[in-house]
Amino acid sequence: MALKAGLYVDAANLYRKEGPSINYRILKDFVSGGRELLRCNAYVTVDPENPKPVKGFISALRDIGFKVIEKEWSRSVDGRVKANMDMELAVDMLTQAENLDVVILASGDSDFVRLVRAVQNLGKRVEVIAFQDRIGFDLIKEADAFSALESIVDIFIEAPEPPQPMTSESPALQELSKREGRIRHFFRK
Repeated sequence: MALKAGLYVDAANLYRKEGPSINYRILKDFVSGGRELLRCNAYVTVDPENPKPVKGFISALRDIGFKVIEKEWSRSVDGRVKANMDMELAVDMLTQAENLDVVILASGDSDFVRLVRAVQNLGKRVEVIAFQDRIGFDLIKEADAFSALESIVDIFIEAPEPPQPMTSESPALQELSKREGRIRHFFRK
């Protein structure tokens, strides 16, 4: 019997203004890998003054089977933009984890460390996928498994500067090694 899995994508955290775009169909295929993908959620923020560029992205995500949760940005008096979707993602992950065996978080945001622990306390396996240079070592440490986006074959729509596999030289793993005195292995096979 296949494990039941859920994918929760923090789209803003996976977006890079400069560089390659992610092929979300490949990401979805990678995480399913023989598992039954029951949930496939993407959390996307929208500029209320210029929603058109993101609407095509949202439509494409829906076409490949993602449930898209969208939220408009808000601007403070000083002009800063606030578009945090962390709470929406956390609530969905916690409430939906009950029906899942494996929860996959696609984000490098260390704000999710407590969420990872909470889901693990429900008896669920938590895997994290993120850019290797954008993940906090605390998130790697808490996850049951970690995969660097750069290590996923064909994940980029346009090739980045040659993707480097995550090694013990990667900043997050170096910091973890300093704290724990050893390198832990987090790569899904």
